[in-house]
Amino acid sequence: MSSTPSSLAFAVALSSFLFCACVSSYVPSEGIDQHVVRASKSGELLDPLSGKVMSDDSHLESIATQAAKFIREQSKTCKPGERPRLMIHIHGGLGSPNAKLESADVANQAIARDNASGTIPPTYPIFVTWPSGFWGTYGDHTTQLRQGRIRKWVGWITSPLYLATDLVSGVVQVPKSFIFQMTTDIAVGSRTVGLGSLSRQWNDLRAVEDTLKEGWLHGPEVSVGTYYRSAWTQTRRGVQYVVSFLPKLVTQAGVDGLGGGAWEVMLHRVAALATPLETIDAGKSGRTTEAVMERMGDRPRGVLLRLMGSITSQLAHKQTDAKGLTQQTLGVAADDGTPIDFDVVLVGHSMGAIALNHLLLELEVAELPLAGEQGNQVGWDLPVTDVVYMAPACSVREASEAVQPFVTHRNKHLRTKDCGCVVDRCKFHVLTLHPLADASEANYDLIVPRGSLLEWIDVYYTTPSTPQDSVLGKWLNLAPLLHLFTPIRKHMGVKVFSVHGDSIPQRHGDFNDGPFWRSEYWSTEGPSAYHLHDDQGIRIWAPLPPVPPTAK
Repeated sequence: MSSTPSSLAFAVALSSFLFCACVSSYVPSEGIDQHVVRASKSGELLDPLSGKVMSDDSHLESIATQAAKFIREQSKTCKPGERPRLMIHIHGGLGSPNAKLESADVANQAIARDNASGTIPPTYPIFVTWPSGFWGTYGDHTTQLRQGRIRKWVGWITSPLYLATDLVSGVVQVPKSFIFQMTTDIAVGSRTVGLGSLSRQWNDLRAVEDTLKEGWLHGPEVSVGTYYRSAWTQTRRGVQYVVSFLPKLVTQAGVDGLGGGAWEVMLHRVAALATPLETIDAGKSGRTTEAVMERMGDRPRGVLLRLMGSITSQLAHKQTDAKGLTQQTLGVAADDGTPIDFDVVLVGHSMGAIALNHLLLELEVAELPLAGEQGNQVGWDLPVTDVVYMAPACSVREASEAVQPFVTHRNKHLRTKDCGCVVDRCKFHVLTLHPLADASEANYDLIVPRGSLLEWIDVYYTTPSTPQDSVLGKWLNLAPLLHLFTPIRKHMGVKVFSVHGDSIPQRHGDFNDGPFWRSEYWSTEGPSAYHLHDDQGIRIWAPLPPVPPTAK
């Protein structure tokens, strides 16, 4: 790093202060590589353990083969009405590749225990990881990414200017950001102590919640949790807030000025999961007529689409029904040739929801290969039964444009259970923190400004031109805009988790610490809060009882 400019070194030092992560001595479990798909920052497929670039899709095909084997075996022991599931999980931003692999490993072991105990339908998880650490993303913003394209030489030459601009803009933006922060703090504080709210947006939220309590027959299923912290906890947090007021003014400039650059690069990398962006760069693929024709002839496919292609090539088949119509069966063939139905669940946390938005849009036009020599199918015909967005960092508008067409298509022909009842073929779930938890999340003992990452996105990293352009994962934003999802309101559920002492989730990063593979976690009828504890190294989730009647 001797060639690193001193200005960049300063940025790295400051970023480590703001977004430091503990070094882990984690050792991967045997077989975890068959559950992890790892992508590089440009969308290339990497070996999950070594991080080396893989020249072909043999790893994706191996995962699909293992998933097909799992579904075939588990279908023999499924409970009545159950079907094996394939779950694809995409994590959010920030965190080292090793930390993301460890998180996937912990979740995979918990899912295996739930599979063994019969707590959930047999589930084969696939975790998609991508490089989202602050060090790497802000470094690329400073030295490589220019107007959405990688320009290394220009990037390094201009890096001091970019760093200087970020630092100056962060300082210049402090007054404006301070106003937003104080407005939120006053609104949260007044509502927390029961004095109502001075904010029109928060008053509108209360009006929507009151309407939902009375029963809104034309809206989606909604469950709004409650907020309860002891008087001692609230007092302690209040004192911390006052004591750390001045340090927050200093770090606010760093959060605003440096964080925006990292956010920009994270968006670039998330998009590369569905579409490898460098394939459209003439500098990579050549400028000759033949090279241009090849580059523009076929729609490029990123890791996510290639994973879906491997899944359909192993798991999807065609059959002829009683009317002589050829249709895709939603399953792999059993030993006797009988099709086995299975479900696909898509889970995205934070920026993982942005990746799923890209994927759902690509699936509309993607032709995916069926098993054997049976041709292709449209990606929208994958047997996706649940799309779960946990604290999504995408905007309300982006989710509406990507999810609504997909869910509408999937529910054209509702399926019937053995009991004769008609059920959704696909449902969209949005999980959020309680709005008071979102707005008051304490970061690094209140040394940096309060608020979850979603709060920071709305205040520091983006400038929503309309309410629809604010982030979807905040109940404060989503509640007054539920009508935008009217076309799929019967196939949508929104769950706002409660805060009860040290319950989870009550921080943005807590969602992956909860049992996100259990349908009760997404269901509006399931527990609104969990208590997490370790029992001899094994994670235990205990649903919490209803909070006291004084809760807000």
